[in-house]
Amino acid sequence: MFHILICDDRMQDLETLRAGAQQWLESNAGITGTIDAMRNPEDVRDCIIKKNKRFDLYLLDVMMRGIDGIQLGRLIRRNDFNASIIYVTSSGEFALEAYENHAIRYLVKPVDKKELFSALSFAYALFSMRPRHTLLINGVDSITSIIMEEIMFIENNLRIMTYTMIDGNEVISVRRGGSFEEAVGPVVQDAGFIQPHKSFFVNMRYIRTLQSDMLIMENGKEIPIARRRLVEIQDKYIRFISKEGRRL
Repeated sequence: MFHILICDDRMQDLETLRAGAQQWLESNAGITGTIDAMRNPEDVRDCIIKKNKRFDLYLLDVMMRGIDGIQLGRLIRRNDFNASIIYVTSSGEFALEAYENHAIRYLVKPVDKKELFSALSFAYALFSMRPRHTLLINGVDSITSIIMEEIMFIENNLRIMTYTMIDGNEVISVRRGGSFEEAVGPVVQDAGFIQPHKSFFVNMRYIRTLQSDMLIMENGKEIPIARRRLVEIQDKYIRFISKEGRRL
């Protein structure tokens, strides 16, 4: 599912972009997607920070009242390495700042339909190339399929493991034997995960703040860092940030 968010504080432009994105979806029968449209950039900010929602593509006007599109793009980048950003504006004045936010396209109003479709197709191609690994989680009386890259963190409490997902859902698994490390399987080998404490595995994509004694996740969860692991965790996180930044 390809999730698109459009933000433009001019209603006519917002509707034009929404209609264009809807036409693009309808013309690509193999693509399923959703389109959210917002006039107020502060609503987008609250959606990201307070509601912890994520979109695969952000289609943003540059010049808006309050929070402009460039500021909004910086906020998105602080919270999401992988999402694509397309800027739409009536002026080329902010093109440099737009690309500093790793925007994939910069479209000038009035937006040409072919250019919009081309930008949306490019964004979807990037989305399709993202790695996605499916895990089967054994619950008490069911088996749940989850995407490993969408795990925010895993917490182990005695033999109960809780997988907290980026959409806020929790998947519970009962560990019947073996260690915590053995039970989480491929997560241990994934370069995007670290184990800051014996009871946690954390997806570095969703760390909001790294402190000297804890990690603060995007949903506000505070996860302790074992003192003996601090230097290792800092090193891995810095290398991960540097690597992911170069990919954008």
